[in-house]
Amino acid sequence: MNFSVGYGAEEMTGAFDNSSADDSGAAGFERYRQFYFSPDVDLTKIKTRSKALKTVFSLFGFLKIPAPTLEITDKGNAKFHWLYF
Repeated sequence: MNFSVGYGAEEMTGAFDNSSADDSGAAGFERYRQFYFSPDVDLTKIKTRSKALKTVFSLFGFLKIPAPTLEITDKGNAKFHWLYF
């Protein structure tokens, strides 16, 4: 078991600002960042004598297995997801 940290963003339509702003400069939606904290499984750490399983674990080791996740936004909101990836 490992601990994973992730980063995301929502409502981003332009690189530096929302290009859909009206004439007054107000955007129709608000940009915000998200941080994710979740347990993670490292498949390559599973001990096996089978070369086939070792190969499968190393090939699929980069995939995130859905797990419970805590999402925190820069707006100060926190949300728990039972399964998220």
